[in-house]
Amino acid sequence: MRKFENAIMQIKRFVPKDDTWPRAEAFLLQREAEHNLILGMGSSLRLGERHADNAYFALIEDAGAPVAVAMCTPPYELVISCAASPAALRQLADDYYSVDPNLAGVNGENPTALAFADIWSSMTGRPYRIQVAMRLYKLTEVNPVSGVSGEMRAARQEHFELLTEWTMAFAEEAMDGMSQQDAAAMIYRILSADQSRNGLRLWVDDGQIVSMASYGRMTAHGVTVNLVYTPPERRGKGYASACVAALSQELLDRGRTFCSLYTDLANPTSNHIYQVIGYQPVIDVNQLRFGDA
Repeated sequence: MRKFENAIMQIKRFVPKDDTWPRAEAFLLQREAEHNLILGMGSSLRLGERHADNAYFALIEDAGAPVAVAMCTPPYELVISCAASPAALRQLADDYYSVDPNLAGVNGENPTALAFADIWSSMTGRPYRIQVAMRLYKLTEVNPVSGVSGEMRAARQEHFELLTEWTMAFAEEAMDGMSQQDAAAMIYRILSADQSRNGLRLWVDDGQIVSMASYGRMTAHGVTVNLVYTPPERRGKGYASACVAALSQELLDRGRTFCSLYTDLANPTSNHIYQVIGYQPVIDVNQLRFGDA
């Protein structure tokens, strides 16, 4: 652990397996759904479910009280907790610059992410752009979906090739794309994981797999639904709505207090269907990238 002091504010780098994690976790749990990325990854690393080379975790304290937590697992963006003050963001920027001045980007609640990006851009001269504008939703009770044919089933190893192909297609639509190797590694990890914490569900209609949705990033009370995908030729029939609703109900029935998920604000369809199911908006999130536009 290293400490960097600025007046009474200090930043502590840590790893999730050391004794700083419970203090950071307690702070993050005050806004559990909003902090699902850091909480979920930290928990997975602490339990040995995941491995991340050169992972960066930092706790910022002001007069001994936690005020911000940040995480980065290169080559992904730096993730920052909500409502971090300008002073905390400056401290974080100074510290992370000493680790990697070529930070790919930042992910966080809109005001926080934009404020950090301004600081980083002024330090490095690198411009930033919005890669994806997202909205975080939270569900505590499912509105059942009716009138959709088919049923939900658990994904199995025999579905590996199809799910890898679909994951690549999902990433092409929702992100910067993903290599076949990375997509295959993701599906292998999900299918091989402890299914009480990570898994993938399929919607099957007339013997055909028509949609998928996964779950993971388990926190103290919640879980995140992600990787929701229906091939273009199967869309418009309610398969994704039915799959996500059934999966969300399964997760609540297993003892989760809430489910969370992210949507791309550029996709009005997904933002609508999830609200119909019972997901309520929590915060807007920006994924910003540094470098030339």
